[in-house]
Amino acid sequence: MLPNAEPRPHPPPAPPATQPSPQPAQPGAQTGVARRWYGSAMKSTIDKAGRVVIPVELRERAFFRAGTPLEITLEPDLSIRIRRDVPGPRLVQRDGVWMAEPTAPFDELPEIDLDQVLEEERNRWPK
Repeated sequence: MLPNAEPRPHPPPAPPATQPSPQPAQPGAQTGVARRWYGSAMKSTIDKAGRVVIPVELRERAFFRAGTPLEITLEPDLSIRIRRDVPGPRLVQRDGVWMAEPTAPFDELPEIDLDQVLEEERNRWPK
């Protein structure tokens, strides 16, 4: 510390990452951790048969179609994780470069519009 210099006050501590954000300014806006990390938190209910409907926007982003095999697990914090149950890629070497090659048949791979995916990612974050 320099002579005759007054110490600066410490900044207040940052809020924990799990602290929900303030109430939305408009009805229907997203709140909480899901808003900050995922940008597409939605609600659904369980029907009498135990079924849950995954909203169409989430199904499209995850490339889930009717008949897509899913793996459902209960996490330690009692949240439920739903993941596509597909075999992982195999590593192949082409011209001295290792590449991941899908093991699923080509006609079963989801058709991806890369321009659309990139545009969605760009628009997902606040400017």
